[in-house]
Amino acid sequence: MQSRPEALTGNFAQIVKVDIPGWPNDWLEIQISLFLADRAAVYQLKEYQDNSYVPWARVMEGVLADEAGEGGHLDAGEEMTVRLCRDSFQRQRVQELLDLFLPGAVRLMGTPHKKENDYCVQVGLKRRGAAEVQYDFFRDLLPVLHRCGLTLPADLAEHVELTNAVKDLIAT
Repeated sequence: MQSRPEALTGNFAQIVKVDIPGWPNDWLEIQISLFLADRAAVYQLKEYQDNSYVPWARVMEGVLADEAGEGGHLDAGEEMTVRLCRDSFQRQRVQELLDLFLPGAVRLMGTPHKKENDYCVQVGLKRRGAAEVQYDFFRDLLPVLHRCGLTLPADLAEHVELTNAVKDLIAT
């Protein structure tokens, strides 16, 4: 965070569409929001690797090395969340924050079946569309949540567009 202090004062709250007075209020809010947002961002940004716009593809190499590389944000966020959930009191608070932040994290990957998304795939800016990215995100997130004793928000589909494949995955 020291290299990117604007990350805490930027527009994350607007992106994830949460209204928390004084956000972030504590370290736990930051941890869980970033656990979810960094994970979603990694899945979204991987689609821009080796894309048709070479300067952007080069930028993605560095960003993804920081986010998804060994010991990067993705690993650190997951490890800390697992550790927090070992305590039942903390796990309850993590669940509340997961319920709050997960819809916004899903939005970070784009809306499935939008023509803009399809265009990016057609011209080679992205490798796959938001529907496939969303599926992979949930396929990898669900075992982490299970290990932590967490569940998806019951009303998630009311807040974000989920593909049928994701709904089927969640139902199993």
